[in-house]
Amino acid sequence: MSEQSNSEYDERLWNRGDVVLRFPADRSVGEVQIVAVGDEDEDVEIRDARGEVTVPAGHMVSLEMPDDSPAGDLAFLDDLPADALAGFAASGVNAAGLARLAKQKELFQVVLEEPEPDDHALAGLAGLSELEILGIEDDRSPGTWFERFGGSGLMNLEVSRPRTDTDALGGIGAIDALYSLRLLSDELDGVGLEALGALDGLESLTIWTDSTLEPSHFTFAADMPELDVLEVKSADGGDLLMPDQMLELLRMLPDVEINGLWYTAEKLPSLTARDIAHVGDQDVIAIENVDDFDRLVARAGDTAVLAYFTAKWCGPCKQFGPIVERFAADNADRVMTARIDIDAAPELAERYEIQGVPTLLVIVQGEVVADHGGSLPRRDLEHFVKNALDG
Repeated sequence: MSEQSNSEYDERLWNRGDVVLRFPADRSVGEVQIVAVGDEDEDVEIRDARGEVTVPAGHMVSLEMPDDSPAGDLAFLDDLPADALAGFAASGVNAAGLARLAKQKELFQVVLEEPEPDDHALAGLAGLSELEILGIEDDRSPGTWFERFGGSGLMNLEVSRPRTDTDALGGIGAIDALYSLRLLSDELDGVGLEALGALDGLESLTIWTDSTLEPSHFTFAADMPELDVLEVKSADGGDLLMPDQMLELLRMLPDVEINGLWYTAEKLPSLTARDIAHVGDQDVIAIENVDDFDRLVARAGDTAVLAYFTAKWCGPCKQFGPIVERFAADNADRVMTARIDIDAAPELAERYEIQGVPTLLVIVQGEVVADHGGSLPRRDLEHFVKNALDG
């Protein structure tokens, strides 16, 4: 939410007082998160929501229904106030359920897995005036319903579809308020991507597909003033573009980070496809144990060490790892980069009190001078390390 809409939302929540939600008493509707909007109260989590649930003033409610059974018609929503839910996630919602969901006027985040492929019912969600985040997984609808969100406040859209044709892409291209779009589609009409050029406020664009794409399919991006990050992958998250294609795309969009790669204008002319293919291969040191790490820090001397804590089971790490590798390749002359699997070297995770992965530490002469939890875009990673060393 924007700062202004957050403030307005706070006021509405406090003014309405406590609200009692009445769910079916004989079965659980899933997990309820009662989130405090202010700073003084704690969040409440109810894993087996049924019967009456009281929501205090100043709180918002998010409902996540279980994945093991289709949500169906959501008949229990008839017994809830029209402003009961701020967030909703479920699988197998049918057309009647979508119609009921569209009456929850305070919803600003909705995630639906395998919704009924009914364009009319899905289009009804465009009437949710507060909706800013929408995720649709395994959407098999014709896709013309996307155009109904043109002129709405939807800012973040993630769609997973078996096939996305020109009509669906045209509808997505009409959602003029979008600043982030993730489109995962086994089959994708590359020519239809041109419709996304109308999204002149888009900052981040992710496309995963098994369809053949060429740099020429992305010429529209050169005229998108706010585009900062572009990710083009195969449907399983692997490489889709060949190194020479990546190089062509980087030169076509010099101000955009592409698949974690970004180079200064001065460096772009001298890059080769070989540079792209082998970036990061030899510049990240895998740490197996405490002794390996201590020797590395001692050998580094005055040179900074970027310690990247990761794990094989970590989903975000799979996306962030290549960004760290490419940073290491470009900065090998001033930073030594170490990759530490917290399961292989738990003593290091304990020493540095690592609470989650990915986590980054900048270490100079054995002392931690900066830390960051979570992944970062390439440019932000550059700034994080630069600020740590300049500080």
